Amino acid sequence: MGQDKLEAHARRFLIPYIDIGMDVRVIEGEAPRMAGQVILSFPGKACMKCFGFLTDERLHAEASRYGDAGFRPQVVWPNGLLASAAVGIGMALATGWAEMRRVSPYLSYDGNAISLTQHRRLEYLDADTCPHYSIADAGKVRFKPL
Repeated sequence: MGQDKLEAHARRFLIPYIDIGMDVRVIEGEAPRMAGQVILSFPGKACMKCFGFLTDERLHAEASRYGDAGFRPQVVWPNGLLASAAVGIGMALATGWAEMRRVSPYLSYDGNAISLTQHRRLEYLDADTCPHYSIADAGKVRFKPL
């Protein structure tokens, strides 16, 4: 199931959705680049489309790679770091341990610099509300034929 489907399902039932991912890219003549993200999609706040993370082009490219393990390695230490950050966000939501900012977290991982920071797209986000998923649409699952 794609990220957009998981996010839509979670929002329908007013469930916070924490997405993590990372990738290693090799550009000829350059050192490999490792990058990733941790995003909280919280009902009533900005979604992954609002953040500019999910686009039709990105979803299409991802769908074309399903079933192909491919040549892109998944590395233990960045996945551990991203998973730990996601657990921290989940604990903050569940316990109130850390104050959640007005805008849902969107963290960017740069494996080459070994840094995890707020993504710079947050500086340009106009509003904290989401035009893609309305709270009024929450409730029973409605299936549409493909």
